Parts: sequence; structure tokens; C-alpha cells
Amino acid sequence: MSNFVAELDKLYRQGLQVLSDVEYDALVRIYGEGEDLVSDGGEIPHETRLYSLDKKYQGDELPADLSKYVKTVKLDGAAISLLYVNGKLVRALTRGDGFKGNDVTMKMLLVPSIPKEIYGFSEYTQIDGEFVTSKQVENDRNYATGTLNTKELGEFCQKVADGGLIFVPTNIQEKASGVWHPYGKTYSQALFALKFAGFISVLDSEVLCNCPSDGQVFRLDLNSEYIAAGFTSKFPKGAFALKQKDEEYETTLLDVVWQVGRTGKVTPVAILEPVQIEDAVIKQATLNNIEYIEALGLELGCRVKIVRAGKIIPKVVARAD
Repeated sequence: MSNFVAELDKLYRQGLQVLSDVEYDALVRIYGEGEDLVSDGGEIPHETRLYSLDKKYQGDELPADLSKYVKTVKLDGAAISLLYVNGKLVRALTRGDGFKGNDVTMKMLLVPSIPKEIYGFSEYTQIDGEFVTSKQVENDRNYATGTLNTKELGEFCQKVADGGLIFVPTNIQEKASGVWHPYGKTYSQALFALKFAGFISVLDSEVLCNCPSDGQVFRLDLNSEYIAAGFTSKFPKGAFALKQKDEEYETTLLDVVWQVGRTGKVTPVAILEPVQIEDAVIKQATLNNIEYIEALGLELGCRVKIVRAGKIIPKVVARAD
């Protein structure tokens, strides 16, 4: 029995039937009778892949006609995919590597902003989005991920309340005649349908004003054009994220130490005079390799410029003196 099925069985024995016979039969049709819903490593395949977004920065060349695109805020939380079968939420997965994710179904069933039932959609519907804070909390960009890793459901619910954690959908796909495709004729139509279904809209700037974000997302509105644009191995060509370049900060390089990673690779790490960057005090930063150190002309005691790449990873990018 998979972890997912075991949790459903546990709730059923407590008198809480999460799935009806119809929905259970639908899952069997997806995976096959007797199949384990959890693959090796405790991960479950997404019904449709969760792609990354191509990143562009202010000053980069952009598509000539941006009027064809829908512009939304790029939320900075934890990506989640929801699977609805016959309109009922039956599974929730973290993004993982985009192909497989960890099962967080029991937790997402407890999130108030996620409708447990939706109407007017196909038998199989996957809704992807961001699980993100809507209140001012320390380390808000990592708060959602940390909350997902909480083991006790009671503690999880408390953290959801404390951080104002909400789910904001950014994509919806449905299965018809055995094929997954974007919902509706346009992306605008899909976003309207999601709001009508009871989700928080990614276009609702007043609700999302306190949520951590790191840019804007542009997506072709016509789904036919979006599909025709194609995909690379990592991202769709019909959408991109527009971000501001990471702000540079100066500090002093105090030392360089060598650390052994999980794979056995040895890499240099800069020990820095502590510097405040947004909500974090940075004391260390990556240096990549010895060639990178030599190329920047670094030496102990010199001033260096650092950025927090992607608002997360501290990195030395240049010598400042």
C-alpha cells in the first residue's frame, strides 16, 4: 500500500471518507489496479510536467508584441500541483524536479484557500500554483517550504495561520481523450475560471500585495499560440519571467575554506564580514572553483561584491577594490 493510500485508509477508519468510490475508481484508471501510487524515493509523478520559466532581466531583448501576453506577479513561495478527479481534490504534490514531487495531500486538504471541490471542469484537472505567505514573517521566501516539511498536522495548521499561507493558482490543464492540454481558449479565460471556482486570483494585486515576489510573469494569452511556440527541455517558449537584476552589496573577504558536498565534490566557500541583505545576515558565499577565484583576482582582506542570487543563494560576483 502506498503512503498516499495508507493516509486515505487512516482517514476512512476515522470516519472521514476523503474519496468516494467514483473518485477511487478514477485513480485506479490512471494508475492501474494494484499499482503503487508512490514511486521509488517516496515521490509521485505529476500528471503533467511542471516547467521552469525562462528568466529575462531589465534591459534584455523582449518579444516585440507584449500585448499578446498576460502579465501577472511572479510569486516567490513553494510550487504545488493539485489533481482534481470528478471535481474533487484527490492529490497534491510539491514541485520536486518538475517530473515527480512529494505527496502533501493531507496538508493541502487543510489549507482554507484551496477548494476541496470544483465544478464545471473535466474529469481530470491539474492546477499548478504557488503556496506563499500573505503576512509579514521572518524569512518569508522560505517559510512556505519549511511549513510543508512540518510533520505534525496540528503544527502545520498553526504555521499556515501564522504566516497567512495561501495557494495561488498560476496554471490549469485538463485531460480530454487521453491528452492533457491547457484549459479554455485563452489564459485569461483560465484565470477567470479559477477565480470563479473559489481560488485566489494571481491577478488580485490587493490580496497579493504582502506576498513575496521576484518579478513578473508574461504568458501568451492564446493557448493555441502558447502550444505552437513549443518547449525547450526546461521551459515553455510562450512564457517568461521578467526580473530585476540582483542588487550588489559590498563586504570584506576574510577567509576561504573548502567544503565537501554530498556528492564528494570539494568547493571553495568565502567567509565574509557579515552584511545584511534584505531579511538575512550573510556570512558566507559560494566561490564555485579555484579558476573562478583567480579570474576575479580575489585575495584575503580584499573588498568584494556579492549578490543573493534568486533572492536565496549568496554569491561573490566581483572584486570591489
